[in-house]
Amino acid sequence: MMKKQIIILKKLSYLGLLFLLGCSPEETVINVPVTTPVEPTPVLPNAPVSTYGVCNSDVINQTVRFIHVADLHGHFGFEEQYFSKIRKAYLNAKEENEFTLFTNGGDDYEKGTVAEQLSQGNAVSETIKAMKFDYRVIGNHDFAWGPEQLLMYARDDDGDEHIQNVLASNTTYVGDDPLGFSGVSFAIAEVGCINIGFLGLTSAPWNELDEEVELPADFIEDFAMRWDWSAQAQELIDGYGDQVDYIVLLSHLGIDTDVVEFSYVEGIDLVLGGHSHELPQYAHVINKDDGSFSTDVFLPDFNAKGYTDIEITFNTENKQVVSHNFGLYGEYNANNIGILEDDDTDQEVKDAIDKIMGEYAPDASTEIAIAYDFADSTKIMEVLHDASSHVDNSIDAALFDTEEVDGQSWSLGAMTQEDFHQMFPVERQTSNTPGFNSVYKVEVTGSELFNLKNNWIDRGEGDVEATINLVYSGLDMDSEEFRLNDTYTLALFKGAAFNPELFFETPPFTREDIEFVGESWYLLDSYARYRTGQCYFFDKEELLPGCDGYIDPVTVWQFNTSSALVSDGGDTAPAVLLLVDVDGAQLTDICTDEAIPVSCGTTQEFGISDLPDNEIGQVIRLDSLESKEATLELIHNSVEGTHFTLVFDAYWPSNSLKDNKYSALLSANTLDDAPELYLQLENNDGNDGQYATIGKTSAGGYYGEILPDTWHRIAFSFVISEINGHLYKLYIDGKLVHTAEANSQTVLANWTLDDSPIRLLTDTDNFSESSTVYLNALLFASRQLTTEEIESLATVSERLDYTLPSRELSATVERAYSAAPMDWSHKWLIQRNKFNFP
Repeated sequence: MMKKQIIILKKLSYLGLLFLLGCSPEETVINVPVTTPVEPTPVLPNAPVSTYGVCNSDVINQTVRFIHVADLHGHFGFEEQYFSKIRKAYLNAKEENEFTLFTNGGDDYEKGTVAEQLSQGNAVSETIKAMKFDYRVIGNHDFAWGPEQLLMYARDDDGDEHIQNVLASNTTYVGDDPLGFSGVSFAIAEVGCINIGFLGLTSAPWNELDEEVELPADFIEDFAMRWDWSAQAQELIDGYGDQVDYIVLLSHLGIDTDVVEFSYVEGIDLVLGGHSHELPQYAHVINKDDGSFSTDVFLPDFNAKGYTDIEITFNTENKQVVSHNFGLYGEYNANNIGILEDDDTDQEVKDAIDKIMGEYAPDASTEIAIAYDFADSTKIMEVLHDASSHVDNSIDAALFDTEEVDGQSWSLGAMTQEDFHQMFPVERQTSNTPGFNSVYKVEVTGSELFNLKNNWIDRGEGDVEATINLVYSGLDMDSEEFRLNDTYTLALFKGAAFNPELFFETPPFTREDIEFVGESWYLLDSYARYRTGQCYFFDKEELLPGCDGYIDPVTVWQFNTSSALVSDGGDTAPAVLLLVDVDGAQLTDICTDEAIPVSCGTTQEFGISDLPDNEIGQVIRLDSLESKEATLELIHNSVEGTHFTLVFDAYWPSNSLKDNKYSALLSANTLDDAPELYLQLENNDGNDGQYATIGKTSAGGYYGEILPDTWHRIAFSFVISEINGHLYKLYIDGKLVHTAEANSQTVLANWTLDDSPIRLLTDTDNFSESSTVYLNALLFASRQLTTEEIESLATVSERLDYTLPSRELSATVERAYSAAPMDWSHKWLIQRNKFNFP
C-alpha cells in the first residue's frame, strides 16, 4: 500500500475503501461503460489558449494567485450581496497581482433564489456570465434545466472581451445544435511566464430519492458522460502535459473522491474542488512511494459564503514551484453567513444582479402573507396539503414525508416568495424533471387510502438518511362521508410517487399512474397569495387585522372535481354556486342524475376540443338551461352592488348555436326576468364565417367575436354608474372589446345587484333562448377588476388562477401589522414595527 499523507478525510467512496483495504492501484481504477458509448479521441484537438498578463523574463520568480469558489447554487438574489462581494474580492486580488485567476468548481444552479425557478434557469446563466470567471467546470446540478439551457450556460456570448473557459472533460455533446457545445476538455492559461493547463470533471447524477444513481448513466439527452475519472484525467495529461508547466484540475467530484481518485494520476499539481458542501478543507496527497510527486487538494466554502485564496510562486526559468501561501477565507457563524457583512461589493455585478432580479423575480422579497404561529415539519405538511388541494382541488388527502422539508419550521410573521422557496428549494432530480420534493397525485380507493395511511415503511432502521416520516392530512376517515369503495385522490412527494414499493407495504399504484401537481414552493406561494387575498392568516382560519373595507374576496370555481358544482362556497369562498329547480330547491345529484341538465367529464369524453394550452380539461356541460327546469344561480356577497366582475371559460358547439339566434348569459337581479346579456348568433346561413357577438340592444348593441367549437375566456367588468351611464367592459381572451353604456335609469336599475342571486347561462324568460355550453372555470369578484388584472388572466388554460397584485398583498400585510392589538401575544408585531416603521 502506497504511503499517503491525507489531511481531513471523511466519508470515503467505494474506491477509497478498496484503497484502504490494500488493493493495488490497478484494481481500483474505475472503467465503467457509458450510456451513450464515446470512444476516446485518437488525436486530441488543440486546447484553447487565454493570456493573462505579460511575461517579464527579467523577474526570477512570479506568483500566480487563484480566487476559487464552488457550489454557488444560485445564492445571488439576496440583500447580503454574496456574489458581488466575491467578485470584489477577486478584483482586489487582481489589482494586487495581475496574475490572478478567478475559478469556479461547479454547481451554479439550484437551491438558491426563486428567480431561477421563475426564469427556468436563465437568471443563473446570466448571473454567472456577469461574474466573469476565467475557468469554470460544469457540476451535476448544472444539467438541471436540460440541453438548451446547458448549451446557453456554457457559451461565452455576453459580447465582452473577457473569455470564460468552461471545462467539461468527461462530457461529450452528441446533439445537433448548429452552434455546438462550448465546453472543452482541456484549456491553457498563459499566465505571465507560466503556462497552466486546466481540466474539469463532473460527478454523477442523482435521482428523485436524493440519492446518487448507479453508474453508468447520463444526465440528459444529447450529453454523453464518461465515469472513469482518473483514466480520463491521465489521457488529457498525457496528451497536453508537454504544453504546460503546471496542471490544475477543477473537480466537481467532492474532496473524498479527489483525495483517493487522483492518488493514482501523475501530473495533477493542484485540485480546486467542489461538490462536498462541507467547511473549507485542504489535503496534501503524496502520489509516489518515493515522494517524487504530490497533489494539493482544496475544497472551498459553499452557497457563496466564502472563497479560497491560493498563491503559488514559480521560478520563471525552470517553471518549478518555489513556494506557496495557502489561505482559507469565509465566515461560518450561522448568524453571519458569508462573506462578511461589511465587505465591499462590486458595483457592476450588483447592478447586473439587480437587473436580473427585477426582470425575473421583482417580488421575491415582498411580504405577501402572515403566518399566525411557529410551525414544525408536521404543521408544514398539513399546510402543504391545503396548498396542494387549493391549486388542484381534486386532491382529497396527502401523505408527505417530513424529511423533505429543508427548513424544519417557519417563524411567525410576514412571509415572502423567497421564504417558500427556501423551505422547499428545488433540486430537479433526475435532471430536467420536477424537483424531488415536488408534489404528485394518484387515484386510490378508500380502502387503499386507509392501508397506505396505516402501513407505510420506516426505511430507516438506524440509517438517518433513509428514515421517512409520513404525515397524513386531509379526508377524515372516521366521517360518515368516507367510503371504502369510493375513489379518492392522494398527494405524495415525488420520491414516494415514483417508488411506492420503498414507502408502502403493498402499494396499489405504480409511477405510470401518477400525475404532476406542482413544485412545493409554488403551491405554498399560490396558497399564501390566495389566503391574504381573502384576508386570512396563511396558516390559521382567522381573519387578519385591518381588512375591513379593503378586501373584496374573489371566488373561483375550477370545475375539476368529481362533483363540479360546489354548494359550500366554491373552491374559494365567499360566493356560492347552486343549481336550483323551478321552485328554488337545490339540486344535489349533479352529474349523476341524468334528469338534471348538467354533465361532468373531460374534453375528450365529451368529444370537444382540448384547452388551448393542449391540456385535457375537466369541464361541465350545461344543456340549454331554462328557469322552468333548472337555473344556475350565483349567490354573492354584494347588496345594491354596482361594481362586480364575472370571468368564465366557455365553449359553444356549433350545432347548438345554430338552433338559437340568442343564448342567455346573465340576469343580474329579479327586477326583470329578461336576461341582461345575450350571445347573438351572426351569419346563421350555414356558410363559413359563423360567429357570435355579446351584448344587448338596450345596452348599446352586440360586440366581439365568439367562434363556435372554440374555447374563449370571457370577462365582464361592471361599473354601473348613474353619472356617466356606464354598464360594463367586455373582454374576450384578455383583450378589451367594448365599453357598454346605458340609455336609461331603468336599464341601470336592472343591472344593479340586489340580494337575489345572479342567474347565469339560463333563459329566465323561458323563450328557448339558451344553448348547450361547456364551462372550464368561473370567477366572481364583488368589485370591478382592472384592465391590467383581466389582461393578466389572458386566455383559457387548465386553471383560472387569480391573485391580488403583490403590491396589494403587501399593503394588506402592512395594514395587519398596524391594526394588530398591542396586547396580542405575537410580540413579533411590536418588534417589526420598532425596527421597520420609524
